[in-house]
Amino acid sequence: MSRQILFTGIILTLLTAGCSGNMSESTNQQNSEATEEAVLEAVDGMWDALTAQDLDAFNDRVAPDWVLFTERAERINAEDLIATHSQNLTNFSVDYWNTDVNVRDSVAWVTFDGTLNGLWQGDEWGGTRFLYTLVLHQNSDGEWIVAHMHESEEAESREGTVTSDEQE
Repeated sequence: MSRQILFTGIILTLLTAGCSGNMSESTNQQNSEATEEAVLEAVDGMWDALTAQDLDAFNDRVAPDWVLFTERAERINAEDLIATHSQNLTNFSVDYWNTDVNVRDSVAWVTFDGTLNGLWQGDEWGGTRFLYTLVLHQNSDGEWIVAHMHESEEAESREGTVTSDEQE
């Protein structure tokens, strides 16, 4: 429970920090577009490194304490993720869409829909739609790196799940 409160506090701090800027809107727009592009390049670099199963390249794109929270409530660090992929997964690919980038100072969060696909120990794997949230920050060199990733299976992907549209 205290972790949920801490996480909620962090998100609220991030949201309120971005509400007090005093730069002109056009300057914010230009900076925002360039920054959003840099953030998305960092996200693409992380996925490219995972696809290549390259731990060094992956670690260049993520924070030293990076962690993935899976839809099964597992916590996976970078080394374990790359090892699992290397031992079990071939022809890995990721597709994502509905990308939304939010930047506040040196912190960004990105949300998107996505699917992962490949061959798991030779058998077709993936295709399930997930919702992702990534939290990034700028490192001491000013580069955007991914600090945290969370995935949740979309409700429509789960058999027998009632969606909010069906509840009304």
